[in-house]
Amino acid sequence: MTTDPGAPQQISEIMFEATGQLLESIRLVRETCPPEDAVAYSRGARQILCQIGKILCLVSSMDPVESPQPEKPLRRDPLVPNIATAQQVSETMFQVSRRLTESLEVARTAVPKDTFKAYARGVGETLTDIMYEVLNPIFAMHPSIEPKGWK
Repeated sequence: MTTDPGAPQQISEIMFEATGQLLESIRLVRETCPPEDAVAYSRGARQILCQIGKILCLVSSMDPVESPQPEKPLRRDPLVPNIATAQQVSETMFQVSRRLTESLEVARTAVPKDTFKAYARGVGETLTDIMYEVLNPIFAMHPSIEPKGWK
């Protein structure tokens, strides 16, 4: 049985929308509920986000489009032809990268060493994907927004 070529994209869009709605619900609970309730809700929401992540990994494996073997520093060519959008996406990715890096310091002192190693490895892989899957293709398409010293 072959996968409908549009199905992975459709499922991904649903999962992305669900993730956005879940994140919005976390913000709402934090703003309107007592802190202990917000923490409890956040725990449940994290579990849901983990499950959504598993679904997205499964969807990626179903995608009938063969991804070429990674060639660094550019893996894929996502099209973000609008330079304003490209600028906004790149700024967002830098913010996400900074937050992930900051989280390493929290985890370093808060979790067992073996857990921290696995966490740090996951953060490193995520930062690498941000660079190769999002930022490098954007900067290749829009060199004028590439930060000095990027390469």
